[in-house]
Amino acid sequence: MEEKLHELKEQVKKNLSQLTKRNGSYIFQLRKAMKVANYSEIEEIKILKNLLPKLLDAQKKGQTARQLFGTVANCMSTFKSKSVVAKNDKALFMWLDSTLLMLGLLSTMTTIMNFFAKNREVKGNGVITLLVMAAIGGFVFLVMYHLFYKYEKPGADLSTKPRWWVSMLILLGSMLVWMLLMSLTTILPSNLNPILSKEVMLPLAVLSLAGWRIFHKKFNVESSFVSVKKQ
Repeated sequence: MEEKLHELKEQVKKNLSQLTKRNGSYIFQLRKAMKVANYSEIEEIKILKNLLPKLLDAQKKGQTARQLFGTVANCMSTFKSKSVVAKNDKALFMWLDSTLLMLGLLSTMTTIMNFFAKNREVKGNGVITLLVMAAIGGFVFLVMYHLFYKYEKPGADLSTKPRWWVSMLILLGSMLVWMLLMSLTTILPSNLNPILSKEVMLPLAVLSLAGWRIFHKKFNVESSFVSVKKQ
């Protein structure tokens, strides 16, 4: 089996060396996409063994890999050897996912501040302020995903990527709205925006993080908090 795999790898390596720069770049992105989708080395080599001869034949006729196979994402969707469950990137699910995580993190930070406070009470934020910070913060991270992070995915359609200055203006505008709304909640009367005690903040932090974890796994939600890991 190892000998056969070695032969396949050598054959693939030989075919790769004959690709043009553009087609070689396409195959490089395709291999990155396969790694992200957890394809094994054997699966990857077998797929390349079938694809590369077709690409080399098309290359002789002046055809590119993109013209032959479509985008990297389209090419990936034709593979039958691996069942890949696509991430749920619906805006509502991603926003709820980020909001729950933000709520958990903010509650945890407030709880820790109260725990280490000496001879004084760290009041923290009112309940309305906390919820607005989490909800609008979740929206800001969703904006960041659609402006930046999703274009770092292997096979992403870069033709739809906004200009960097447009992205920065939208992001800055979103953050200003976030800070404005958060500031407005702080002037609410205490009966409308009560400050939660340490005894309430700790369970809230635990429940928020646990709820986020369950929601994230159950609905297989795409994360809007971090960029795609480079392979």
